[in-house]
Amino acid sequence: MPTTPPAAKPTTPTRDWTKPDDQRAAATAFLKETQTNQTLRSRIVKSGQDDRNYAREQFRMIGDINIPNDVEVICVEPGTAARAKVVVFALPTAQDPMPSDLVSLKYWLAAWVPY
Repeated sequence: MPTTPPAAKPTTPTRDWTKPDDQRAAATAFLKETQTNQTLRSRIVKSGQDDRNYAREQFRMIGDINIPNDVEVICVEPGTAARAKVVVFALPTAQDPMPSDLVSLKYWLAAWVPY
């Protein structure tokens, strides 16, 4: 039987995005909820912008954390087929040397790593 999304938390989160411990605690709470709440999980893994906004809002509420407006939350299933659909790069500066393919790996931050 599918579960429903969790009840909304207070509008002012108690965790602070600028504190790494708070980020980890919020992520843990959110990920634990995704393990048992299939309704939530199926909604946040879709690829549309509305689904990403929903994932961000659910992360904020479940994690009880203030997330800055410019932070994007993307959720994918753990398998390689789903992860291959998302790539997140940190772009190198003009001064960064790129002598080999392996050096470029440090810029490949999330989802599917091709090595």
